[in-house]
Amino acid sequence: MAAHLSALVAIAGLPFGHVLGPLVVYLIKGNESEFVGEHARASLNYQITVSVAVAVLLVVFLSIIFIIQATVAASQGHPHEYPVAIRFLR
Repeated sequence: MAAHLSALVAIAGLPFGHVLGPLVVYLIKGNESEFVGEHARASLNYQITVSVAVAVLLVVFLSIIFIIQATVAASQGHPHEYPVAIRFLR
């Protein structure tokens, strides 16, 4: 239970708390009990998966925002450079 519930630590504002909670349970109790280790691994795998998904969605969301900003700038006749673009062409 602790491995799963500790993932809620992120709600309290602790960065990466959703990963740290299950990781701590896994490191401290994972070897003492196969049952606890199995649940801690499952929780940790899920939280890492969620973290990767959120990172991908954040990139997609920011990409859409940057495209809209560039479109508005172009429609108003203003120059625009994407904030995180690598300048391959000049």
